[in-house]
Amino acid sequence: MTLANRVANLGDLVSNRLAISGDGLYVATPKFFTHYNGDMDGSIVLANVDNSTKDVGLATSFLRRGAAAFYGFTGPASTD
Repeated sequence: MTLANRVANLGDLVSNRLAISGDGLYVATPKFFTHYNGDMDGSIVLANVDNSTKDVGLATSFLRRGAAAFYGFTGPASTD
């Protein structure tokens, strides 16, 4: 992650839409999806991401934009 990259994403970092993980990668927060998602128009969302339903924050950000359902994982995402 370069300085120019961090500057380009400064608005999202300051607004807590993006965070930086312990290993230096960007992490999109529920605020990111609430801010950037348009109308989900009854879409079904499958978040194939570890712990994507461990709390309601991520699911809520999609459901508030009109998703019909949100599916994810409370632990490691399965590849089976």
